[in-house]
Parts: sequence; C-alpha cells; structure tokens
Amino acid sequence: MKNHYIDIPALFKRQDKKARKWIAEWIQDESLDSDNARLQSYVDGRDEVIHFGNYCRYLEHDHLMPFLHAALSQGALRWALLARAVRYGLASMLVEATRAETEKNMISYTLFGAALMAALQSVAGWREEAGVLFQAMYRGMDNQFLDLREGPVRQYTQFYFLMLLAADYFNYPIDMEKYHFAKAEDMPAYAAALVHWRSTDLNLVQRLVTDMADHHVRNAQSADPSAIAPFDLESEWLFPHEILAFLRFREWAGLENPASFAHPLMNTPVAVLPRTPLPWPDIPLLDQAIAKFKGEFPENNYFNQLPNHPA
Repeated sequence: MKNHYIDIPALFKRQDKKARKWIAEWIQDESLDSDNARLQSYVDGRDEVIHFGNYCRYLEHDHLMPFLHAALSQGALRWALLARAVRYGLASMLVEATRAETEKNMISYTLFGAALMAALQSVAGWREEAGVLFQAMYRGMDNQFLDLREGPVRQYTQFYFLMLLAADYFNYPIDMEKYHFAKAEDMPAYAAALVHWRSTDLNLVQRLVTDMADHHVRNAQSADPSAIAPFDLESEWLFPHEILAFLRFREWAGLENPASFAHPLMNTPVAVLPRTPLPWPDIPLLDQAIAKFKGEFPENNYFNQLPNHPA
C-alpha cells in the first residue's frame, strides 16, 4: 500500500532530469561503427550465427538512443532513426526465435528486451510485422526463445501485459496457469487496461493510461539496489513504449484515442505515435545478413513470413 503515497509528479521530475542527462552523455558514433563491423563479420563468415541476434540488438540500441536524444534535447522526432532501430530489434528477435525452433541449448531472450522490441513494432505501426513477431513469441513460450514454462518473474509486468494484449488482438489464447503468468494483483493497472482496452469511453481510457503511466514511473527504479526494476534502464524512464503500444492496438481495432493526456509521462517528446506506419528502412548490410541466416536455417524461419518490402 505504501506505493499509493508516492508523489508521482515529483518522482517523475527527478527521473526526467536524470534520464535526459544520461542519454545526452551517451556516445553513439563509436558503437555504431563497431557494431556494423561485427555484423559485417557475420556476413563475411568470420563470425558465428550465435552472435547475429546480439549484433542486431546492439544496432537497435545504436539507433534508438540518438532518436531519444534528438527528441528530448531538440524536440526533433527523427522517425528514420526509430524505424532503423525497430527493424534491427525485429531482426534480433526473429533470429533467436528461429534458432529456438531447432536448438536446445541457447540462452532465452530477456523478457525486458522482448517487451521493448515488441512494443516498438506497434509504435512504428508495422501491424503485419508485429503479427509475425507475436506468433514467434507465442510459440516461443514453449521453447528456449522465451521459455515461460517455469514460475513467473513478477517484475516483468510490461511483458505480460503486452503478451496478453497481443494475444487478445491476434487471437492467440494463452493458458495463464500453464505459463505461470503474473496475476492481476501483480499488475493492477495493466490488468484493468486488458479488461477495458476495447472501450469506447475516452474518459475511461484516460484513467487507464494515467494508472499505467503511474506504474511506469513508480517502477523505473527499484528501491532495492540488488533488484531489477521493470523499467530499469534510463532510456526507458521517459519512453512509455508499452502505453503507446496499447494505444496503437486500439487504433488497429478501429477505436478512437484521447487527443491528449494529463499525465506528465505522456507529455514527453517521445510519448508520440507516428500518424502513419513508418517507412520500411533500406539496410543493405542487414539484408545480406538475413539472407545468409535464411540459408543456414531454411526451415521454420520467421523471416519467410514477413511481408515483402520493395528494394
């Protein structure tokens, strides 16, 4: 009950200052060059497939961070950077999901990372790609991709929320007892949003978003230094990606969203959905890496399910 008395606006104000400072100090150029070199090494056959997914994750971060920095420091929404980040994030997950179809001894994708990557597909407005990804995640609950057959890790609330939201939209029924999902009492704000996500009452939607935003701010940092908070990375403190995904799913269902929101988290420069799907970015090196990967995994390869994009 103590969380009820947290001064959310004051906490958010402190997080806003710290997150902006941390993001501004992050250096992008050196990481981008080295991570492109790593991806090239896989294309050239100088590196193994087990590293391909990680290299895509690094490159997703290399593009997401400058997108966040430009928005927070200049108010500039550089959607092309976000599109590249989303495409690398999608690739990283489909690589690992494909490998998990046949490989037994691999490290499962982190649920924090999976939640962010899945949300970004929705933020970008890529419905078909999101459908392929959530199918991979749905199947991945039973293999090493996500492996949700063990007990729940309750701090991953945004993952459970997005997984159940997508399951409802894409019609993938989930046996929550089989997979030991977090219970409603572990994530009351998300549980309410799942019940009412198709509501046409915009006042209710406003309240749902406010409660989810409070949850996001409250869980950006853990009071226990040895524990991991749901939104532990400074890059996620001001970026309500799971709430934006919620609003996008409502759009996809043909529902109206409020024109504005009262919560400070929903008024950051990055709390914005692009009005139309972001253009698919042309990334030749990634295309070469995916082509090589498809040759190594010709069956059960999730890249084969993606829509064709003109070169």
